[in-house]
Amino acid sequence: MIRLKNLINNQLIFFFITKYASYFILFIRGILIAKFLGPVLFGTWGFLTLVLQYLSYTNFGLQYSLNVELAVNPHYSNNQKRELIGNALSISFFVSLLLVLISCFFVRSDISYFSKFSFNQYVVYITIITILNNFQQLFINIYRVYDKLSRISINELINSTIPLIVAILFQGTHLILFLLFSIIISYMISLFIFIKNSPMTLKLSFNYQNSVTLLSIGIPLLIYNLSYYLITISSRTIISLYYSVEVMGYYTFANSLTTASLLGINAIGWVYFPKIISKLKLLDSNLVAEKLVQQVNSLYGTSVFIIVFILISIIPIIFRFLPQYEMASDTLRILLLSQTILSVSFGYNCLAIARKKQISVALISTSSMIIVIIIGLVIVGLNFNFVWVAISVFIGSIIYSTLQSIIGSFSLEIHSYRRFFSLFPWKNIVSTFIILLGIISNKSLLGIFTGVIFFIITNKTDILNLLKLINSQIISSH
Repeated sequence: MIRLKNLINNQLIFFFITKYASYFILFIRGILIAKFLGPVLFGTWGFLTLVLQYLSYTNFGLQYSLNVELAVNPHYSNNQKRELIGNALSISFFVSLLLVLISCFFVRSDISYFSKFSFNQYVVYITIITILNNFQQLFINIYRVYDKLSRISINELINSTIPLIVAILFQGTHLILFLLFSIIISYMISLFIFIKNSPMTLKLSFNYQNSVTLLSIGIPLLIYNLSYYLITISSRTIISLYYSVEVMGYYTFANSLTTASLLGINAIGWVYFPKIISKLKLLDSNLVAEKLVQQVNSLYGTSVFIIVFILISIIPIIFRFLPQYEMASDTLRILLLSQTILSVSFGYNCLAIARKKQISVALISTSSMIIVIIIGLVIVGLNFNFVWVAISVFIGSIIYSTLQSIIGSFSLEIHSYRRFFSLFPWKNIVSTFIILLGIISNKSLLGIFTGVIFFIITNKTDILNLLKLINSQIISSH
């Protein structure tokens, strides 16, 4: 039997336990917020979280560049690391000042922006949350590089628990206001803990060369990550602009459950991402790098597919508790399937970053996002049901993963079509298409059953390898 003491002493195991605990809290919190707000007010909440997601990119990708620069340059001295971190903090302070000025303009303006969502009354809260979040993301990535994972997980527990208490105590428009206020309080507590226990002395500094280095890495990574997420958030933007607040509530519910459902597996990818890119950067042999990329894709992609297939199967149970959101059921299934498609290129993404192909990756990501927007606008023009907007995300995800895999293959000097096809997980794509066809044709159960069986049969080896890895991790924690 695994002793609890051994688990806690193992920082990585402790990190995942607390991480999953916070994700469970987030899931329950999301359900409660949806239940107590109802589809219309939840649509307003969905719009506010959409704005927050856009504003989370106002830090110019500093957290990404800081993480990559420190991860791939382990030879940096403490002084060099301190200088980089100080520059990142200084740039963040400058961005915060700009956000405050823009917020003042919104508050003092007589124009009502996004009136159907009552946006003007929430501007100040949104600005404060954005500023605090930008600094928090910097500290999370600093602690991440220094392997201080337990401190990160404790702070995430705080960030998820305080708003949960508010979700239990309030309802209606009061719930929205107190949720925003509780997020501010939790972020302030989190930053205090990060600063108090910083692995090195923190000070503001500005060095032109360091700033150029951070921004030259961060901005392409920002475009890459922005484009990656815009595949999904661009669809939410289209919904917010062209559909009713109630429909925004349905779509937000589906998107929120999709995000919450995969937070656990994304946490694993988040932890190992800097380790993978560091290892890939040190590999001179393309054949060895190719083998590692294939292993990463196999393990990560198979994990995501298994989780999504399980979730799709139990969706009816969720809507027994929240029948007012039944309209979002097909949208939820399609958005979950889109995540499986996005997962198949994870290893190639790591390779691209390790070999400094961020700009190429960003261009392809942006192209995929533009395609999603074009398809979404055509759907709006044809007055189609909002579920078809989710299908545009599915199509964009296929284009994204395919092009990312092609870039990775060229980086590995794989020019043979047959060799690329043997590496690309076409079996997973087919499984997903089978389920999608079942959803579109109103035969979801048949589609799910057929797709899952096909996946198990064609991926038996990958599934067994994943089970062996999990078993080995459990045994090693004894």
